Amino acid sequence: MNQVTNDRVISRRKIVVLGAGGRLGAALVREFSAHNQVTGLSHSQLDLSQLDNLRATLEAMPFDTLINAAALTNVDYCEDHRAEAFLLNAEAPQVLARLCHEKGARFIHVSTDYVFDGEQRVPYAEDDPA
Repeated sequence: MNQVTNDRVISRRKIVVLGAGGRLGAALVREFSAHNQVTGLSHSQLDLSQLDNLRATLEAMPFDTLINAAALTNVDYCEDHRAEAFLLNAEAPQVLARLCHEKGARFIHVSTDYVFDGEQRVPYAEDDPA
């Protein structure tokens, strides 16, 4: 669907937000809904730990941007449940990235701030030491 403003056509993006039940995901849904077609999915609607279902569900949905605001972020829990943390914070995003590549969609993945200590005064790069 397109919107016409001052003789200019503004194309509405089809955005899917994962983690829409959390604070960040809910804020993204609110922010982007004004000018885009947004579908927000919470954990109860789409469980990222079920990789086959995750892929099948999103393959069937039309979108040009996928925002992943879902993650397992409790550091102490993640330390004690490493396999689950790896599944949700590494394997699921890998599936999402591949699916977006196949669909030609943009993929925005929001990561936790617990990877770096925050002391560096320039932006971190992916290959900086954790």
